[in-house]
Amino acid sequence: LTGTCAPGISSVIITIRPLPVVAPAMLEVCATVAGGNMGVFQLAAADNLVDPQDVNVVTYHATQALANTGASPLSSPFTATHNTTIYARVVNATTGCYNTTTVLLKVNPWPTASPASLSACEEAPTGSGFGLFNLALANSQVNNGAGISITYHATLAEAQADINALNSPHVALNGAIVYARVEINATGCYATAPVTLNVLPSPQTYSATLKTCAMGVGMIMAEFNLQQANAPVTTHAASGPVPANLTVTYHDSYSNAVNDLNPLSSPYVSVTANIWVRVENQSTGCYAV
Repeated sequence: LTGTCAPGISSVIITIRPLPVVAPAMLEVCATVAGGNMGVFQLAAADNLVDPQDVNVVTYHATQALANTGASPLSSPFTATHNTTIYARVVNATTGCYNTTTVLLKVNPWPTASPASLSACEEAPTGSGFGLFNLALANSQVNNGAGISITYHATLAEAQADINALNSPHVALNGAIVYARVEINATGCYATAPVTLNVLPSPQTYSATLKTCAMGVGMIMAEFNLQQANAPVTTHAASGPVPANLTVTYHDSYSNAVNDLNPLSSPYVSVTANIWVRVENQSTGCYAV
């Protein structure tokens, strides 16, 4: 038999599978060394940035071509220089469809942290070896810039971990070392530096007695040459020169002596009384009363 066959009819279902939604991302880390431009990146930290839906499989690659094929995924942690661009491949594990995007790797620098030193006068009693330090006075030596925070710590480990910041004023022995942590507020990158604390000795002072005759018969007032006490109060000797660089003043109260107020003139007219002596080192400003 000859004839024309009727055409067969069938249907074809075309399914269009969407590509994963992606977005470009940026990772920031601090440089591994001061002055360097290398950083170590945890690439997985970008997963939910390049894959906003956070449902796909993400790998990272050095080039767009490698990302397209999925070959040679980068391991993490990944070391790179500042402003390196890598490529994320985002794959739907069910459909196999993928999309790619870029990840910019930014390396932030360390701040400057310079070694510093502070000096403070010895606290009473004379010879204690302790000084009271306002640590903030070292800020201008450590880093005088803007946009930073400076804290001080007893050990390098505590400065690096940013724990147990020291209060100020801080009591320390001569020669103690604390550690400054300088942190850039915008990035969190930090550097550390030692701060040496120097305790300047206070002058030694001694009690002394001045005796003189009354100004007249039946009087209880007398005129005293206060300079005659200079040697006894500074050297514990009855007479002799005052040690170099020492200034001796006399005051009618302890408060005035401590605050160096209202020094008494000599000769000084008084009844039998106690006055206070202030001995100050002209070079250091340290004093004893």
